[in-house]
Amino acid sequence: MSTLTAKAFIGEITKRGDGDNLKYFVNVSIPSGKDDNKKYQYCSCFVNKRLNRLFSSALESQTTEPDNKVHNPLSSQIADIEIAEYFFSMDESGGKNYLNGSGILNNINFG
Repeated sequence: MSTLTAKAFIGEITKRGDGDNLKYFVNVSIPSGKDDNKKYQYCSCFVNKRLNRLFSSALESQTTEPDNKVHNPLSSQIADIEIAEYFFSMDESGGKNYLNGSGILNNINFG
């Protein structure tokens, strides 16, 4: 099993299902590079069930601006995250090259 540990920004949180089948998903962006040469790797993650309470609370106060930018309590600061079973592929859509990925968000720390 591969694990990625990185600093990242938390983006949009979504949920699917209900009751015992409720699952949370989150988009994260992992910055790399410096200043004017900053690039981002994007990853859509399934949220580990033990983090459901945190992401449930953040989703309740999530807002979307008219330009579709999403804000929630977790998106305002950089976090240390751990993604298990990650997979990245090159996305060349729209003339911009960036890495797009998926995985399981197992851990998140702020501070």
